[in-house]
Amino acid sequence: MTNKEAAELLREEMEAALNVAGVWHIHAMGWVDADTMDPEFIGHAMWQTDPPLDIDWTTFNARRLRTKSPKPPPAEWLKLLAVSGADFEGLIKAARMSIGLFLIQTRIIVTTEFSDDDFFELHWMSAVIYLATAAERLREFFVAAAFRQTQAEYRKRGNSYRDEARTKYATPFLEALDSFASPDSSSPLERLHAMAPTIQTIRDKRNELVHELATSMGRREHQRLSGRQPQPTDPENVNFAELRAAITAMKDERAEKIGTATKELADWYMLLMRASNEAFIFERRRRHDNT
Repeated sequence: MTNKEAAELLREEMEAALNVAGVWHIHAMGWVDADTMDPEFIGHAMWQTDPPLDIDWTTFNARRLRTKSPKPPPAEWLKLLAVSGADFEGLIKAARMSIGLFLIQTRIIVTTEFSDDDFFELHWMSAVIYLATAAERLREFFVAAAFRQTQAEYRKRGNSYRDEARTKYATPFLEALDSFASPDSSSPLERLHAMAPTIQTIRDKRNELVHELATSMGRREHQRLSGRQPQPTDPENVNFAELRAAITAMKDERAEKIGTATKELADWYMLLMRASNEAFIFERRRRHDNT
């Protein structure tokens, strides 16, 4: 098998595992089929068909400037929307690939009683980092859409809102809900505000989990490098019933760990898909209202 064939096979297996887990590609969101928008994720269809900037302004700007009547450059907040939205897409795709590699690795370790968990934990940690970073880009996108500001500019609004300390993640969604309450925009804003505290937990979990997994991997590597080897055991002194029970307990513990991690990653991914859907709906309406 060539490297290309191996890579294609791995991608096929990853896609199958991701689809079983319900972790759909972002470009599949928003569409029932090639021509029909999905009402449940219509925000994604809006983002794909009506982005804040035409590709002409990002790819062919120099050519346009040489024409007799070039268009004025786009506003900075529109550029920020385009960049932060593209960043979110890229990060969520990377998160999905890391989840796919994590799922493939789980298949390997469940078939081997004494397999090493390093790759399993590496892909788990990578997926969490990408998801948490995507959540941050989604917040940046939303601040640009709602307030026409960068996050640095938004932070200058002060340390409190409604006489309470601004939270690390949720306050912009609450402030937007207060500022843009209207029949067209209140529903996506209400849903975003409801989801924001849960999204915050992804960012909190990142720091906790990365420390936990990195420490675990480092500890195992230190043990390997230290040259400490387990002492051989006299077969006559081995209690095989206890050994089988220990192996079964280890397998059960590992299966529970895999199941919990798989559900958590899939839930977080879909939470960001739903939150971005609402953000895209609000952004398009806000942009076209031009208020």
